[in-house]
Amino acid sequence: MSISMRKSDHLFLLIKSLTKSEKRHFKLSMQTREKNYTRLFDAIDAQKTYDEKAIKKKFEKDPSFKRLPYIKIYLYEQILKKLRTYYDGQSSRIQLNNYLNDIEFLFRKELYSDCYELVKKAKKFAIKYERHVYLFSLINWEMMLTWTLQEQEQIKQLQKKAAEEWQDITLESQELNDLRKIHFETMFNMQTQGFARSEHEMSGIEEISEHPVMKKLSGTQQMQLTRNAIRVNIARLRGNFEEGYLLMKQRALIWEQKPHLIIENLNNYIQNTIVLAGNGATLFKIMEAEEELQKIKKLCDINPGEVYLSNKFSIRIMEIRILCKGGKYEMAAKLLPAMMHFAETNWSQLALLHELNYYHVIFGVHFGTSDFDKAHSYLSKVINFPKPVNVNLQNQARIINLILQYERKEFIYLGHLLSSTYRFLLKNKRIYETENIIIDFIRSAFRFTSPKDILKGLAEMKKKVMILQDEPFERNFMEQFPLIEWIDSKLQNRPLAEIIRERCQEAIVKEKKDSNKFMVPR
Repeated sequence: MSISMRKSDHLFLLIKSLTKSEKRHFKLSMQTREKNYTRLFDAIDAQKTYDEKAIKKKFEKDPSFKRLPYIKIYLYEQILKKLRTYYDGQSSRIQLNNYLNDIEFLFRKELYSDCYELVKKAKKFAIKYERHVYLFSLINWEMMLTWTLQEQEQIKQLQKKAAEEWQDITLESQELNDLRKIHFETMFNMQTQGFARSEHEMSGIEEISEHPVMKKLSGTQQMQLTRNAIRVNIARLRGNFEEGYLLMKQRALIWEQKPHLIIENLNNYIQNTIVLAGNGATLFKIMEAEEELQKIKKLCDINPGEVYLSNKFSIRIMEIRILCKGGKYEMAAKLLPAMMHFAETNWSQLALLHELNYYHVIFGVHFGTSDFDKAHSYLSKVINFPKPVNVNLQNQARIINLILQYERKEFIYLGHLLSSTYRFLLKNKRIYETENIIIDFIRSAFRFTSPKDILKGLAEMKKKVMILQDEPFERNFMEQFPLIEWIDSKLQNRPLAEIIRERCQEAIVKEKKDSNKFMVPR
């Protein structure tokens, strides 16, 4: 069952999301009189998909379970309560919430001196971890506590300082909010419209670079990371993958300036590194991509319980993509069963974008191994995906499907498909030079009467594509599908994987030479 079609129970999802150590902590912390809740916990945990009827049948003779909906609500609340104790102090947010609770307790007990010292300690902690929301509360407490002091001059000084800090934090928070809003706009453009394929589609996007908050160089780490992410999105929208890659490497340096924030925001850091590895593979910087992937895997091994399932899944996807980019399709195919099992086990906790990427990466592996029937079954899932999650990828899938049907020699079906694909792309204003070249070739294929005609048509197609390969807006298509390599595989009558491996090897040699230039001689 697909992720988008699967629905499940909230309690079931929560239980299934728990790690082994979290489950153990929950059971150990439950009291003896609460054993019925532990029994329900175990019964739900044993299910692969939630089945309420099976649960009711299992406990139908037990009067304690007559009010099952209320028992489930209580169990849900208890799991969250036990998780609070399990993760007590393990993140800056939890620690700051604890500080605020302790501050309130001390204030109620009129232990103002201890309360004030704890406020100062919490403020330093909040500043270290860039938690501005908590700083507002802490400054408010500080201003309240000044009235408990005896000296008027000290009250005046502290209130003035608190007011200035409040103003500074307000300005910083507003700036971060503006940056996040701009970042959302660029991400929304990428998802709803895909990569830009013309100057017209970039209109308005380039103006973002001129926004006052984009011109600043300083600020908190969150500001620097968000500003960098916006610049990466603009570069990728334009098709400038090299600039986007360099900017992402700068982002890695921003993270490394404050290692304690990497642990604090581990999953964001992992997501950034996964994208960096993907961009490296796109540019055939395979060694660098593999290095980044290994770095993430080590982090996952060190912090297994802290890494989101979605990130663990994305790592599996990226590992297969890097292998495919290097032409190692047979190796990638060996990783498919484990990835598919992981997906099947954790469907309910994965998002629509993960589902789409899942189908697309499986298509890529089967296309590379020339298993065109299996490739067709998964590409169809991308094309017929119920929601516009990644418009760029979903539109390109329709053009790639023309090439796939040509490989499958489905010429009767291909005629209808050609017309419907052209109409769809024309209606959605997503037909550009590369798409036109592919459509023209497929249209011409119906007139080919000999192998010589086919080779001539392929050679003409390659000549046109080669002219476009350095055009930024056309590269957005060619970086998603090995079009030139596919044409060469037809012209030379060699496997696609072999052609890609050769290009990849050339890129690796160049990558090594480039890295040696920057090595300091001993």
